[in-house]
Amino acid sequence: MLVLLLVACNNNNDPTNTLTGEVLNVDKSYIGVECSDEAKGNQQPQSSKMYVCTVRITDDTIFSNGNMEDLSDDSKVKVKLTKKMDIDTQKKSSLNVTAKEIIIK
Repeated sequence: MLVLLLVACNNNNDPTNTLTGEVLNVDKSYIGVECSDEAKGNQQPQSSKMYVCTVRITDDTIFSNGNMEDLSDDSKVKVKLTKKMDIDTQKKSSLNVTAKEIIIK
């Protein structure tokens, strides 16, 4: 039982199905979104390092409150992911996600 408790304490992040942040770059098939809060999870102490998630846009991605052409650097967005992800700073591949819906704020 002690081992299970230690494993649970080491899991800093819970899987998430959304990212909220500022758009840092836009390309035709992806956007870069500042996702530091999700990437750092419950790490203590909180570092000032910024993390960027690469959000893949597919033909199935839905846009709310605008469209791809409305996205620019500094846009604020909420991204609903195609599946729950464990965004982890130790696993760089987890910073690559696919958008189900992008809500432009």
